[in-house]
Amino acid sequence: MLPLDATEPPPEAPREIPVAGLSRPVQPWLLRLYRDGLRLTPRAGAPVIHLLRAELPTHVLLLDSGFTRRTLVVRKPLKRNFKLDPPGWSALTEWVGRDARLRMALRQRLAFGIPLGTLLVFAALLPPATPEAAGVAGRIWTATLGALLVAGAALARWRPHRVLLLMDCALIAVVAGSIVFRLAHGASPLWIILIVMQLLFVWSGVSLYRELAPSADRSGGDAATGGAPP
Repeated sequence: MLPLDATEPPPEAPREIPVAGLSRPVQPWLLRLYRDGLRLTPRAGAPVIHLLRAELPTHVLLLDSGFTRRTLVVRKPLKRNFKLDPPGWSALTEWVGRDARLRMALRQRLAFGIPLGTLLVFAALLPPATPEAAGVAGRIWTATLGALLVAGAALARWRPHRVLLLMDCALIAVVAGSIVFRLAHGASPLWIILIVMQLLFVWSGVSLYRELAPSADRSGGDAATGGAPP
């Protein structure tokens, strides 16, 4: 009679990706991708980081825009940032899978939606300090914006969908448009800096929406990597 484990295929070797730990000075790390999790191992001087696949949406951020191109941010159990090269980034995002990447992106972009939206709704419902500040249209707009922020953040937590990325971009674009209107009526030119930042945020959201289309998920979150981290 064969041993019980003789009928099971041996676990495949994990995929190994060299990454740069963005501490000072920059330290080389090794990222290993298993079927059920990942492991980040430093060359020396820092503890090893283990994360299960189920922990990724709450413990990890994937940043790929501006100065944070191809950056893996580990938030727990230790705060660390890692820079990847293009092939390594492609391998990591394929291993993570579309659904987990979507949850990460929505959590990042809509993290403050519920508290900020609630604050805006209450601000719109409070009586104005002066009669001159009692603009009905402005208060309706503030309450609507707050309600949309709360709704988007709630859906991102319980019913994540990539359309929420477009909703977030639309809200940011509307706010940017209102700032442009203020600029046209004599507001400080310093507001242009905020407009540029908002437009970059919109651009990154639309790019992520297109990237996370169903056909873009080649791995389905189950890339052919090794078994669970030992």
